[in-house]
This record gives sequence, structure tokens and C-alpha cells, in this order.
Amino acid sequence: MVRSIVGVILGYVAIFIAVAVLFSLLMIVLGTEGSYKPGSWEASTTFAAIAVVLNLIAAALGGFVCRLIARKRGAVIAIAIVIAVLGIADSAYRLTLEDPGPREGEVSIMEGASRSRSPVWFTIAQPIVGVLGALIGGGALKGGRSDAADRERVARDAGDEARGNDSPDDADPTS
Repeated sequence: MVRSIVGVILGYVAIFIAVAVLFSLLMIVLGTEGSYKPGSWEASTTFAAIAVVLNLIAAALGGFVCRLIARKRGAVIAIAIVIAVLGIADSAYRLTLEDPGPREGEVSIMEGASRSRSPVWFTIAQPIVGVLGALIGGGALKGGRSDAADRERVARDAGDEARGNDSPDDADPTS
């Protein structure tokens, strides 16, 4: 249980760090004019489209970290639920924000992060993208294998390694 909780927390921390780094790099690469629509704080279509992919990658990383630590599919489901709940709450909040007015000239990454607005489609899509990314990264969408099957595979692989076999396929069928 503790591993699962730690896995969910560290998975979410990994998402947070990845999003901060990736979005900062995206804004540096695109620059102010490429990141926003002209004279507006609304993200450009280019920025939003690339951001969807980056969010998927960040969420997949978080799901992977969660599964690596927790070693349970249930923990990956839990981080997906956390992402859904926090994502929906964040989206609802962002949809109520007032227009910050016109944007003039170059802006810092911090100012952009606090004043920018996303297109409605992007705001609604983000929790969905986050949940899918975490489930994919955590392996929770693979062929329906259970935690018990995963533990059995790990134990079998460990036994193969102890016998000096690199994989179960290398095992001598006569032994």
C-alpha cells in the first residue's frame, strides 16, 4: 500500500517537472509570437497542438514512474483518477478566468504561464490526454494482464536469470 501511495505521488511529481521543463522549452523554441495568437494571451494553434503531445509524454512518464515504484496496475489507475479529478478541476477554473486584456511585445515564461489562456478545446482535452498518457505509460492498457500475472512473470524471469538463462525462450526444454 505504501509503495502504491509513493508511486502515485512521485508519478505526479514527475508529470509536474516534465510539464514545467517541456513547456518552458516549447515557449523558448516558439518564442512569444509563435506561442500566442497576435496581440492576445490565447495560445497559438501550433503551441496548443504541440502541447497536447507534450502533455501525453509527460503523463506517460508519470504513469511509468508510478508503475515502476508501485509495481501494481491499481496504482496506475489511481494516478489516472488523480489526473482526471485535478484536471477537471483545473479546466473548470480556467474556463472561468477573465480575459487578461491585450498582450503587447515579448513576455517572460513566468508571465506567460500566469496570464496565458488556452483554447476551449485544449482546456477540455487536457484531462483526457493526461489520463490516457498515464494509463499508457503505466502499462495499464496492455492486454488485460493482472498484477498477479505481472508478479508471476517477474518471479519466472528471476528464476531464469538465477539458472543463467537470459530469457524463458533460452531454457532447455529437457530440464
